Amino acid sequence: MLCAKFFAMGCQMTAISAVDDTATRQALDDVISQIATAEARFSRFVPNSELMMLNHSRQMVVSDALYQMLERAMAMANFTQDLISPAIGGALHAMGYQHSFDKLPTIISTADSPAISHQSITLEPSTKQVTLADGVMLDLGGFAKLLTAIQVAQAFYHATQTPILLDAGGDMVCLGDMTHTPWMVHLPTAQDIRHSLNHDKWTAELPMASYDDLARLSAQGWRRYEHLDSPVIDLLTTAILSTSGIDYRHWQANGQMRHHLIHPSHARSHSTDIINASVLITPTDADDLHHSTNLAQSLSKLSCLLGISRMLTWLVQHRLDHLGLSWIIHTPSGYQQWLNPAMQTALSTTSNHTM
Repeated sequence: MLCAKFFAMGCQMTAISAVDDTATRQALDDVISQIATAEARFSRFVPNSELMMLNHSRQMVVSDALYQMLERAMAMANFTQDLISPAIGGALHAMGYQHSFDKLPTIISTADSPAISHQSITLEPSTKQVTLADGVMLDLGGFAKLLTAIQVAQAFYHATQTPILLDAGGDMVCLGDMTHTPWMVHLPTAQDIRHSLNHDKWTAELPMASYDDLARLSAQGWRRYEHLDSPVIDLLTTAILSTSGIDYRHWQANGQMRHHLIHPSHARSHSTDIINASVLITPTDADDLHHSTNLAQSLSKLSCLLGISRMLTWLVQHRLDHLGLSWIIHTPSGYQQWLNPAMQTALSTTSNHTM
């Protein structure tokens, strides 16, 4: 087994190959190089990145890579009715999120946030020209990170025919076949969230789940994971696991908690009773891989923006309640972790207690 750890796109990344030989070592070096190239192109925190050139110029012909990334981001904006949008850059900037999070002060001053609408972004397919309305700043964040991860993992697998697991700061992609032992991946726990979120400081600001919502979860087959050790899931062949939450990227501004999950109606941080959400998708069609990747990272954020009641309804309406879901919820008795039936099925049979 071969493992490489490196920092990129604002987070710690880990790439693991099931085989250690000359070809996989070279391919893993290529993974690191390709991610660095993507960061230089898509980052809001690199002043001369192509994304920032577009943000400053307002109108320009962009590369195929950036255009494709924007197309996929806009597809999710349309699908979620603007709840997940690449147009949140201005709101993040106004709230003080102006540097990579590892360089961000813990206390920040804020300014008024601009309105958010993906309809203020115009794409011209024939020329690859992108036009931004006044005041719009793009942030590709999770779109760029997870889509880049799947692209470089695909390149690695095609070059080596060797399974790979790529962990991009909690967002994971797995490509492989049935011949290797499953990757065992830990999900975030309620205890992790309590520690990282500084529960005693921020708990009064966070919405709380009702007993009716918890009863609704139980009625739909969700189960509370109550063990002290982390739930472990088995990833085999092709899988995407995306995790979003307010527990890591948060800071203090004007005495209040701010984080990177933005509700477009308010153009500022928005918290619900779901503090952290993980979404597991195992695509059966290789052509569906990029869509599934895009969908996983969007749904993990959407869960935190909508909260239990609205998200349960939304999943049924869009026929997505069959996907694997883990939510860490703020309740009257503290943080609780709940797994839906599909995520329960994904639990490792050798590494977990019975729920």
